[in-house]
Amino acid sequence: MNTAAGDNSPERIQRLLGFLEVDPGNITLRITIADLQHASGDFGAAETSFRMILDIQPGHAIARSRMAGVYLSQHRFDEAEAVLRGLEAAVQQVPAISHNIGLALVYQNKWPEALQALEAAAAAGLDDDENLTYQAYCLHHLGRTEEALVKATAALERSPGDRVEGYVSLLQMDAGDLKTASRTAARVLERDPQNVNANTVRGWWGLETQEIDDAEEC
Repeated sequence: MNTAAGDNSPERIQRLLGFLEVDPGNITLRITIADLQHASGDFGAAETSFRMILDIQPGHAIARSRMAGVYLSQHRFDEAEAVLRGLEAAVQQVPAISHNIGLALVYQNKWPEALQALEAAAAAGLDDDENLTYQAYCLHHLGRTEEALVKATAALERSPGDRVEGYVSLLQMDAGDLKTASRTAARVLERDPQNVNANTVRGWWGLETQEIDDAEEC
């Protein structure tokens, strides 16, 4: 999802809104403000800001793509997909459009279509660990567990984190290697005791080893 990085404080947004009163036709400034509103969690204000841009320039691809990002944040996945589908001609120039189509489809459980969109984003040049992780989700749901594990492991190597490593442990278990999965899950739980995937794996390991109390706790 495309949101602005850095200072998204209300003070900065108000300061930029003041600049906008002086230069209301400045589309770049309007996009910056809308991005900051999105990043700050003020989704309603962000949507309003993007709609104002589109009132001025209906075909503005960046504003349409960013508004779809607001819809994703609001869990309005079908609306996000509809907006992004209208931008597919720009995918080669902006691979993130296809990636975001993939996200919208993932959250509608449309796994084959989501995988196709995510792979298209990667083929168009998007080099991103989140893209790899979502490809893994799709492959997993399609029963292609070994391929999912390859993608998730690659994502973990690029950007280590408990969320992805916990998911790797689940994939290891589903691929039939419960012992390795248990070791991976144990590492995650040392740092993140509430990790759902790691607890699932350790629970199954407890059942396998007859450690019933540990299994129930997990």
